[in-house]
Amino acid sequence: MRWQRAMVVAVLWGAVATAELAGCGGAGSRAGGPTPDAGGVHSPGPVTGMQVFATTCAPCHGNQGQGTANGPSLATAAVRARFGSEAKLEEFIAHNMPASNPGSLSPAQAQAVSAYVWQLAGR
Repeated sequence: MRWQRAMVVAVLWGAVATAELAGCGGAGSRAGGPTPDAGGVHSPGPVTGMQVFATTCAPCHGNQGQGTANGPSLATAAVRARFGSEAKLEEFIAHNMPASNPGSLSPAQAQAVSAYVWQLAGR
């Protein structure tokens, strides 16, 4: 029963994330929603990245990015040192993650996850 409830929550968050990425619900109307970048284009914010991370990355990297036996910790400055920029991290994620299905994330999902992971690595 607990597992089913968790699945429903994950599906609902996925629907919210999809709606936000598609531009539904008023961009930037909620805290953590899409934020304008320097060119005035709306890009997904860390909350969307957190949602994608929770459903796609957490099984290997842990709920807080702390790492597991299946994947390294992402909540460490070593991530920033290895990639040097969020753009390079995004490129890596887009082509290599998740390990079980590399390259399966949409460009928007890869960007959102990289923003979230970059934030985790800076704590």
